[in-house]
Amino acid sequence: MSDKNLIIINNEKISNKKNYFYCDNIDIKSIPEGLSKNFNVTLVARKSKVERTRHINLEKIKTSSNIFSFLFSVLKTFKEKNAIYLIISITPYTFFSFILLFIFRKKFFVYLRSNGYEEYKAIF
Repeated sequence: MSDKNLIIINNEKISNKKNYFYCDNIDIKSIPEGLSKNFNVTLVARKSKVERTRHINLEKIKTSSNIFSFLFSVLKTFKEKNAIYLIISITPYTFFSFILLFIFRKKFFVYLRSNGYEEYKAIF
């Protein structure tokens, strides 16, 4: 395990069943699991009441039921030393997280799974 902390912020809904976490999107499963080989990964995502299908093999997952608890979960990660943040996709939740990271001068990266236009075209 590494001493580098990586916090992944995502808008994906994740369900919790007996302290095991599940998602529908394969990217949300594969990206954190792959990066966990080189970093201490914490995943911040939204809570789902609907059961999801893909098991996420991570120890630190924080789920939030609304935008306020989501942003509070992001704020609680600020106490981790030398943390790097990875924002996956741009949504209202991740945009407000971006603003918090920018205000508090945290090091972050944004990963768009498309060219950005395709994401907004699908949303609107």
